[in-house]
Amino acid sequence: MIKIIRDAGCATLAVAVFAGGMLNAAVAQDAGVAAGGGDDYTPRGARVGSFMFYPKLEVTESYNDNLYAADTAAKSDWVTDVKPSFNLNSDWNNHAFNLKANSDVRRHKSYSDENVEEYSIAADGRIDVRKATKVTLGAGEDWKTEERSSPDDTAGKNPTEYTVQNINAGIETKPNRVSVALNGTFDKSNYDDTTGATGTVTNNDDRDRRKLEGTLKVGYEIVPEYEAFVKVSYNDINYASAVDDNGFNRDSDGYKALVGAAIDLSKVLNGDVAVGYMSQDYKDANLLDPSGWSAEASLTWTPTQLTDVKLTASRSVDESTTNNVSSLVNTSYGVTVSHELKRNISLGARAQMSSNDQQGASVSDDTLTLGANVDYKLNRNLYAGADYQRKDKNSTTNTSDYIENIFKVKLGAQF
Repeated sequence: MIKIIRDAGCATLAVAVFAGGMLNAAVAQDAGVAAGGGDDYTPRGARVGSFMFYPKLEVTESYNDNLYAADTAAKSDWVTDVKPSFNLNSDWNNHAFNLKANSDVRRHKSYSDENVEEYSIAADGRIDVRKATKVTLGAGEDWKTEERSSPDDTAGKNPTEYTVQNINAGIETKPNRVSVALNGTFDKSNYDDTTGATGTVTNNDDRDRRKLEGTLKVGYEIVPEYEAFVKVSYNDINYASAVDDNGFNRDSDGYKALVGAAIDLSKVLNGDVAVGYMSQDYKDANLLDPSGWSAEASLTWTPTQLTDVKLTASRSVDESTTNNVSSLVNTSYGVTVSHELKRNISLGARAQMSSNDQQGASVSDDTLTLGANVDYKLNRNLYAGADYQRKDKNSTTNTSDYIENIFKVKLGAQF
């Protein structure tokens, strides 16, 4: 049944892309139809009642020199990805509703067992209660596959498939210099079993879980460009199995408390920076409870009108089902630089350093990811690009070290 739904979803997306293209062609001459057509390289979209429809189809061809993220005897392969997607956005004076869907059909030249199909669909809305107050709602579902480089990878014959369903709701108000935002999220993850090369089945039902999280953020605008804020969140995680296959009860709850500042210097610097403390408490006394400093940062610096520099940093607790390990404490720093060489040609470079510390085991993984890209827009409907990424992982477990290089080219159509 799931396969039928997925195949139907892929077909629907493909039809939507081409139908949207035909519809756009039919109305493109009508200037009143165009929304967001401020330059020669912005897709116009097609009007559907009081909505704007933006279909897109992208095809990438990549070469991966270490498909299985192995420390020795690396296997390489050519990979083709077909990615249809669309956005349907309301065009209303008040309130908003958006629907989006995308898929990634991936095919390998030599290692067909790695072929996967991933899908995603999501909807979100905004209710403008009054000028200073709004309510947001959203829901979605993702059909994903776990990366071979994941510390929880089961080394099955095929990649591990799983789904994530999510619901979110929030309310924000800023009647004066004080702002208050309350948000809640519910995520449900479900993992499929995997089969090894010898036919052995790995049970993944003990990885299925639900996570409920609430976040309260209170800010005060010191001056128009700077806001100080306090952000507190609480989460509750419950696994479908009372104990996992290793005999652990992985249910937990935890919190994160941050203080920070929001900066909005138009066309120069904007974003948030916050630091604080986090803690996660596991019901099983045999699992280590992680705690310590936490951080969230995302700043965009615009030194010139053609150049953007984005800095990110985070420290969080991530779930893990590795034996004797309660969780992963992930610390990440990154920088991305983009430069508009011409109106239709942009260059980019990126670097990210992340560290995963297994809680309950003396294992730490440090991964450096470097990348560069060039994007070329032929016109508002067609684009192309190339990308290179190098991932270098160093682990206290020597057999987990690896280097991976991925070269990619892409062609896309959008309307």
